[in-house]
Amino acid sequence: MNTNTASKKAPKQTASICLYGNSKIGFYCLADSSDGQRFGKLPEQGGRFEESCSLAIWKMGAEIEAAGIKFGSPLAIHMDIAGVPRVAFTKIGQIPNFGGLKWEA
Repeated sequence: MNTNTASKKAPKQTASICLYGNSKIGFYCLADSSDGQRFGKLPEQGGRFEESCSLAIWKMGAEIEAAGIKFGSPLAIHMDIAGVPRVAFTKIGQIPNFGGLKWEA
């Protein structure tokens, strides 16, 4: 078996974003990647609220990409909507606005 070929193919890195907040206080995100990196801060730790869901998600996506997670890698976005946990799937660097995400229960 040729192990050189196998070692050249690194596994895809993926990330998950958790979106928190509401329209009264604003929105913030925390995230992690499959390689163990963590992103974002709680507001109590100096994290910042953004005025919209889209802005919070886009800024977190940019932070994840800047940390070396490849453009186009799979990304899951998690949020409770009306008390029900939901997830939307997209890709790093290709995140639509909040209204363009397709949420699944």
